[in-house]
Amino acid sequence: MNIIKKKPRKNDFFCDVEGVGRFIFNRKTYGGQIKIDTEMVRLLGPNFEAVDDVMRTHALLIGHYNGLMVECPPGWEDLEEIDLSEQPELDNKILELYFMLRGKLDSFRVPPRAARIEAPSEGAGAGTVPDDGVLAAPQVQPAA
Repeated sequence: MNIIKKKPRKNDFFCDVEGVGRFIFNRKTYGGQIKIDTEMVRLLGPNFEAVDDVMRTHALLIGHYNGLMVECPPGWEDLEEIDLSEQPELDNKILELYFMLRGKLDSFRVPPRAARIEAPSEGAGAGTVPDDGVLAAPQVQPAA
């Protein structure tokens, strides 16, 4: 039976970690990002830019976990309290969960407008990219 840490939302998603169980997370909102940033400052102090990449990754991991986690398997309520000396294999499971979580969060992002390809109209070749109203100089305009 999983431990419920906060109120679920309709857009929640899950990550299944083999040998551990199912984790349910909220999608990242503006408020969720503030919670993640707050955890970063709590863990690393106000000068977190000066911290090395490994420490920053661990703080991001805990920040995302504490800020977005809705439900977790028993024993995973507080990542900071997991005793890695007793269960050293959990270090890899924690990283696996973090990269799975980040991958899912990235998959929800809508690509910038300029990167989206419009569907081709009949007889128009492979498709066109929106130009956002930018006019090209006459010398680079296609021949009419």
